[in-house]
Amino acid sequence: MRSDDAAARPRGMPAVPLGRAAATWRVRAAAGAIPVLLLSACSSSASRSLPTGDSTYSGRAGAVVVAAANTRTGKFIWRLRVKPSFEVFSGMVVDGGTLYGQWANCSGPGGKNAGVAAIDLTDGAVRWRTPALYNSETLSDGTLLSTRGGLYVVAGTAPHSETQTVLVAIDAANGKVRWTRTGAFGSQGAFDQSVIVMTSRTEVIGVDRATGRTIWSRPLDEMDDESLVISDDESHVYLSHDFDASLTILALAAGTGHLLWRHAGNNPHPGRAGSHVVAVDTNSALVGLDADTGRQVWQRSDVASWEAPTVDTADGRVVESDGSVVHVIDVSDGKDLWSKPASGLVVTRTDGIALVTGDDTSTADAVFAADSGLRLGRPAELTREEDQIIVAPEFDAAGRTILARGCPGRG
Repeated sequence: MRSDDAAARPRGMPAVPLGRAAATWRVRAAAGAIPVLLLSACSSSASRSLPTGDSTYSGRAGAVVVAAANTRTGKFIWRLRVKPSFEVFSGMVVDGGTLYGQWANCSGPGGKNAGVAAIDLTDGAVRWRTPALYNSETLSDGTLLSTRGGLYVVAGTAPHSETQTVLVAIDAANGKVRWTRTGAFGSQGAFDQSVIVMTSRTEVIGVDRATGRTIWSRPLDEMDDESLVISDDESHVYLSHDFDASLTILALAAGTGHLLWRHAGNNPHPGRAGSHVVAVDTNSALVGLDADTGRQVWQRSDVASWEAPTVDTADGRVVESDGSVVHVIDVSDGKDLWSKPASGLVVTRTDGIALVTGDDTSTADAVFAADSGLRLGRPAELTREEDQIIVAPEFDAAGRTILARGCPGRG
């Protein structure tokens, strides 16, 4: 059961010891199967209370690839240190008591150096970890991911080929590869719904999540990759890109790829499951459009979007600013759910929205419950490295802040 009230969370539990060594072994795979590396026995966290944190770790002692802290107290609960084969972690998805994401080495192009891992959020034990499957480093925070249908689907560059993409579906229960395909269909996509969307500069395709089979494809006018933003909901795909020197959104039917409408704007923010409204940033306002027709249903001229394009919608909430106050807006009707004085947004998650009041917009000053605006705490941080790609934190319903390391020297 989800609870956004920090005061109601269990307290007083002793911290899980840090630095616990995990046994490593290789599972005997059937012929033709990709082996899975298990780094600990699978453990259940359903009946465990949230530890209050370990005050002996500050986030500064050595390089840490992923860690969890108590959001209320800011104290760390567990951490996994950087190893030669486990240097960065991104693409984080929280599902129940498990954290899923992409592990990688910062070795650059040329070979397989990235895969997927599942981590127990209670104590940091790695439930399973795939071998290297493709080439990648730190996934963009704008990449939409999920474990829908029991699959974590992700894409990376094919080894020794910058023009080929590997698309792979991993079984969330055991880390086995359900399906994989390689092709020149681009590396940008949305991977969170039943239809996976992949785009190249000239084409967009819809892929069945369960099988990896192409459902539809349609040509596109050549796009600027740097301006492309992709989002989706259960029934729609939204592509925002620079078209004829102006930002344009294309809305496609997720099941067929049929073009539904075009609209000037950027950063499409879909609604909750079952919602029929998408919020869109335009030059003059934030507007809500009917997802099927593109007809405007509401408008907010008092708020402006953030400069960096983002698809940062938490269950139908979009966060924008009027210059001094951050507004958390319900996508379905354009009304404020809550607002706070703040100068910037760090990240919007289902179980937490992190805001800042200072000049450094990558550092959160406070985390608030996404639905109510209740202050949950000030999140812990990991040590910043030179020119590091920052991985935005995750928050879970149990009151944990999950932090991860991005590649240094790439920022």
